Amino acid sequence: KKESPTVWCRPRSDMFWKETVWYQWSKEDWKQNLRMTKCTFLSSCRDLRSTLTKQFTKFRVPINLMKRVAVGIWQINGTSEYRTIAHLFGIGRKLLIELQERFVMPFQITSFANTSKSQLEELQRISDSFEHLCGLPQVAGAINGTHIEIS
Repeated sequence: KKESPTVWCRPRSDMFWKETVWYQWSKEDWKQNLRMTKCTFLSSCRDLRSTLTKQFTKFRVPINLMKRVAVGIWQINGTSEYRTIAHLFGIGRKLLIELQERFVMPFQITSFANTSKSQLEELQRISDSFEHLCGLPQVAGAINGTHIEIS
């Protein structure tokens, strides 16, 4: 007789996400940690809803949209290891990598969709100057480890 697995999904704590972020973070905490305001974060969630929302199945409850977006933004804005981010948000490392792969392209598309033509033209001008100066194509600049706030 074949034995069934004893552990299908390891229980993990997501108290950081559920309690600290949602109920304790100030406006400054949002800007410092996710490089955006809570309002901008919620707007990003709304923009990404159609591409990142997962369906419920009889096997597992999906990670909610806001947590998916927060994980993606945390990853691209910081220098934390996968293990650290996975522990913070109460998910596995493999799932973290999957979330990241599914997040980046839609986030970039919606970010540029909300950008005015003049902003895109300015970005292109800066990118062309940077390529001419440094020889690196499709780069708008480098800032010595400093993060820029997303608005």
